[in-house]
Order: sequence, then structure tokens, then C-alpha cells
Amino acid sequence: MNAIHVASAAPYFAAYPDTDYRSSDADTLVAALSALMWRRLGGSIAFVCDKASARDADRTGLSQAYDKINDSLPPDLEGINPSMFWAAGKLLALRETPAPVVMLDTDFIVWELPRFADHIIAAHREELLPDIYPEFSHFKMKSGYTFRKEFDKYVLPCNTAFLYLPDESFKQYYVSAAIDFMRSSADTSDNLCPMVFAEQRVLPMCARICNAEIDTLLDYKRLYEPQTAFTHIWGAKRVLRTNETLKKNFIHDCRERLKREFPGFELNLYNN
Repeated sequence: MNAIHVASAAPYFAAYPDTDYRSSDADTLVAALSALMWRRLGGSIAFVCDKASARDADRTGLSQAYDKINDSLPPDLEGINPSMFWAAGKLLALRETPAPVVMLDTDFIVWELPRFADHIIAAHREELLPDIYPEFSHFKMKSGYTFRKEFDKYVLPCNTAFLYLPDESFKQYYVSAAIDFMRSSADTSDNLCPMVFAEQRVLPMCARICNAEIDTLLDYKRLYEPQTAFTHIWGAKRVLRTNETLKKNFIHDCRERLKREFPGFELNLYNN
């Protein structure tokens, strides 16, 4: 099964212009484990990125974890606001990658392959919490944009840290709707709700319109129970950014796991 990791430096440069892009050591280690485990399980994985992210991957040695490096991701995200839509690169990359394909977040590790069939597979469903998934009226849109009348606002969103799309026509329908929303959004300081709407709420609404079934890897009501087949670091990254001791311990544990699982693979970390 073909998979992609996606990295765009555009959100970083929007926050820190005129600096040199460097990934964090924790992010680099987890991305390496994710890519190498996927390959061990028999899949192939490409790193779809912009040139700044490609240079960073070459410096750290992360590029050696992949079957292919594709640095064609546009650095300006085709005019999409990178501060609001920090994951827009994933949708642009997905548009250009033929289905069937798995899109893996760089902080999502698959230890056991799921069963692939004709259904879409997402990481898990999410609840329609109003602070994260507000009513359509919350969004400030440019003149001329209207939400598709077929969108079912009651369907539960899907976390796309893992996303398997088996069908090219549906993939294009989904990413077209998501990209249209991002391009049509007026600039605001909200950097959460618009992004998760585009990526994680548009997906199941499009699936409902197309009568496409979505399976999930995890039960969203049991996410905090012990897992053995999958690891998603997402929520922990906020803690790692603010707790130096936990970050050092996490980096140490990841390095040891990488040495144990892939003894011939080495990274040149920044010690950050």
C-alpha cells in the first residue's frame, strides 16, 4: 500500500519569517519511526514536501527513511493562508497523489496494518464539540462562497491522522471541496476551526453525499484506553513544548526505540 507523509514549512515561515526552517528533534524521530515501520510492514512511503522541508530532511537524515522524496509542494500553498490552514499542504499533496493511498500524519505510527478494502478508513470519529466544530455561520467567507446544500452538518467529523482513500474520483471530490473552502475563507485569527472543518469535517460530509462508507481504526469513545496497533502523538506535543524534562525523556525513548527497531538507521538531530 502506498502512503505519504506531508510537510510544509509555510506555517513556520508565516510565524518566523527570515529564519532557517528546522524541525524539532521529537517530530523528526517520530516521523522516522512512522515511515520506517510502514516500510517494514510492506508498504511504500513518499515524503511530499516543499524545498525547505526537503533540505531539513536531508540535514537530519530523515530523508533516508522514505522510498521517495517529492519536493514539489508549493511554498505559498497556492495562496491559502498558512497561519489559518497549517495543514493545507496535506490536502494539496493528496490532490496530486493517485489513489488508492494512505495519508499518514508524521506523528502517527502504525504497528499493525489494518485490513484494506473498498471503504474509506480514518483514524477515528470526533464529537461535534461547538468550540472545535461550530455551526457553519461561524465561518467568515469571501463573497460568492456558499456551503453546499447537500452538506449534512450533523454527521460526525473524522480525525485524519490516518486516512485511506481507495477511490480517485471520491478523493478529488473531497479535496476539491476542502481546497475551495480554504481559498474562500476570509482571513481571521482563528487557526483551529477553519482547518479542522476543511480537513476533518468536509470528508464525512462528502462521503455522505457520495454514499461512501467510512471505517475507523479506533473507537472515539475509547481513545484513552491502551492501544497496541497505533500510536498518535498529537495531544502530547503540546505538553512536550512546555515541559523540558518530559521532552528530553521522550526524545531519549524515541531514540532508543529507533535503535532497537532499526539499528542501522541514524539521525543527525539539532538537540532542540
